[in-house]
Amino acid sequence: MWSRAKKIGVRAAGLLAAVTVLAVLAVPATARNAYTYDYKKEAVGCPMPVTVNPSHPYAVQGLDKALSNPEDLAAYQERLYIADTGNNRIVVTDRNLQYISEITEISLEGEEPALASPGGVFVSEDGWLYVADTENQRVIVFDLELRAVRVVKNPQGSVLGDAFQFRPGKLAADGDGRLFVIAKDVYNGLMEFDRTGAFLGFTGANPVQYSLIDIFWKTILNEKQKESMERYVPTEFSGLDMDGAGFVYTVTQSVDSWNPAKSTPIRRQTGGGANILRYPEELGTPIGDLDFPYTTDPEEVKGPSAFVDIAVGDGGIYCALDSRRNRVFTYNADGRLLFVFGGEGQTEGRFVKPAAVELYDGHLYVLDSANGNIADFIWSDFGRGILEAETHYYEGRFAASGDAWKSVMRIDSRYELAYIGLGRVQMQLGDYTSALQNFSISHDKENYSKALSYLQRQNVEKYFLWIVFAVLAVVVLAFVAVRRLLPLLHRRLARYETVLGFAYAGHILIHPFDGFWDMKREKRGNLKSASIFYVLFVVTLILQDGATGFLFQPADHEFNLLLSALKGILICVLWWIASYCITTLLDGDGSRRDIVMAGGYCLAPYVLLNLPVIVLSNLVTLNETGVLAVISAASFLWCAFLLFASMTQIHQYSASKALGTLLLSLVAMAIILFLCLLLFNILQQLLSLVVSIYNEIVFRV
Repeated sequence: MWSRAKKIGVRAAGLLAAVTVLAVLAVPATARNAYTYDYKKEAVGCPMPVTVNPSHPYAVQGLDKALSNPEDLAAYQERLYIADTGNNRIVVTDRNLQYISEITEISLEGEEPALASPGGVFVSEDGWLYVADTENQRVIVFDLELRAVRVVKNPQGSVLGDAFQFRPGKLAADGDGRLFVIAKDVYNGLMEFDRTGAFLGFTGANPVQYSLIDIFWKTILNEKQKESMERYVPTEFSGLDMDGAGFVYTVTQSVDSWNPAKSTPIRRQTGGGANILRYPEELGTPIGDLDFPYTTDPEEVKGPSAFVDIAVGDGGIYCALDSRRNRVFTYNADGRLLFVFGGEGQTEGRFVKPAAVELYDGHLYVLDSANGNIADFIWSDFGRGILEAETHYYEGRFAASGDAWKSVMRIDSRYELAYIGLGRVQMQLGDYTSALQNFSISHDKENYSKALSYLQRQNVEKYFLWIVFAVLAVVVLAFVAVRRLLPLLHRRLARYETVLGFAYAGHILIHPFDGFWDMKREKRGNLKSASIFYVLFVVTLILQDGATGFLFQPADHEFNLLLSALKGILICVLWWIASYCITTLLDGDGSRRDIVMAGGYCLAPYVLLNLPVIVLSNLVTLNETGVLAVISAASFLWCAFLLFASMTQIHQYSASKALGTLLLSLVAMAIILFLCLLLFNILQQLLSLVVSIYNEIVFRV
């Protein structure tokens, strides 16, 4: 008995653990687990991409005194360089955070020897060390032996002014000695210097961001008040890094909460300052968290992400450090968010006040300035698989990238980017059909459109002669049908009233005023043929929901046959009721039969134009979607015009009265729908009350 109870307890504990894991994945934004964003821009959990290196300590070992308010970190050839700002030194350690040496002063003639609050450190690709000696207003360049060889001092010139104070912060340099510096309280962009230390100018200033409130005030203020508002300055950079191609990545702490899509907190800049950072059009610029509270919440921090540093790795991958919620956001070369991890706290894998991030040889280091710790993260199987897949693709090894993405899928089959990545690989390898399937699963419309265009081009090249023969055959058959078959069919079918009424719709489409006049006065058309158009209208709505191409469907679309059919039936019934009520009140001449018949014929353009659109939506790419959208919009306008014409001829209204009646009918449809929903809600509550009373009586009895 005890053994059986023990087994039950173990199973219950396992079930509870599984539920707990699922709950953690279900609320990634507040959980300890990592997360990313899906195609709906909603946070979804994912496996942890990193683990804290168990063999490395958090604090630097062997120091005579602990780090004090360190502000920057760099890595090069098995060495870490730490800007220990509070202790006025640069600390050098090995990869295991074991102390090696430190730099506290320099020996250059005519220069202040001691460092004063160094706020930035960077090692170029050729191994030269650059140190921002902030309070001494200089940048010191060290050679491979850590000997000071050059000093970049406070630049002078008319552009800067005599009162300018050069207080360098974080910095980056390329192998040619070109230096970029973030100077404190400078908003004109990065300060650029050549290898001799000569100031070249500012580059890459952030555009001024105006909020919606600012724009509102600018529309109502007078000229003097507007001039004071124009004193806005660009946002100051907070961190930077340089990739292997010599492009500078920068981050800022500013994101417009009301219009984040217009913000560019992460930039990849050319020498001229142009932002060439790539990102998916449908997702927008990388801004960190996409969902954040606007009001104070004890559980969450208010506002968007605020980046303080960035690190660029192999394969175009970069990590941005958010100081608002203490998280690390990792993106690929195309600006797609790969994963997010971290958080606020003293526990393992979390930070108190993160100041710098560095990628180096399979490790990710995060410097915490509040406690002087350095977290050394290594990639988990999940994170390593993603980075390998992205790096292989970036370097043109597509087959290896595909294998890596498949390994990621085995770890987490719900990870959308794995399907996107595998689809891109298949597209490069020419397997466009498989690529379409993966892009459809991941709801990636942009790449789906590219794969579809490549597949169409491939099919045209492969079956060109067959396509030419098919087109010629269709033209010949159409010619024969018009000259021979149509007259024969007309003689055979002319005896059927429904067929004649159905064909009469063509006359109404071309001559609507004459057509509706004849329908009312000369009894042309019939109710059966009009009813066919109602049925076709409902069928068209069903096909639009279920058969429209992937590129034309909304991101969160789910097909429901019953709801689609009910939607079409409801529209028709509401129009009949509303139109009859309004035209009766306004002394219309049309009967209920006239209203129903006219409504059916007015739906003909919608059916005739949208059925081909549904078929073509599965064949065209994003570049042609505008043409189909115009055709679909034209069907609505044509239907509206026919309704207007029917009002004037059937009810003998003037143009203005017909237009007013049409608008009132639409309003009446909305009111009737609202009243029906209200009645349904009241009945539902009444039923709930009756059930509650019944349950109470049964319980008492």
